[in-house]
Amino acid sequence: MGRKKKQIVLEESEHSSLLHNSKYHLKAEVREKCQAILLNHSGLSQKDVTRHLRVSEVSI
Repeated sequence: MGRKKKQIVLEESEHSSLLHNSKYHLKAEVREKCQAILLNHSGLSQKDVTRHLRVSEVSI
């Protein structure tokens, strides 16, 4: 038995803000977190997001 897949639902303004920050924010860790949220919003699981970003599941 696994956990339920949690998917983040974003409004259009939140999506555009995260997209902008994932490209242009000064701090790399903020850009990476924005990318993780956007990838989850697009339907990827936590495990897939961690593989894509090459980070530990604990950090997500």
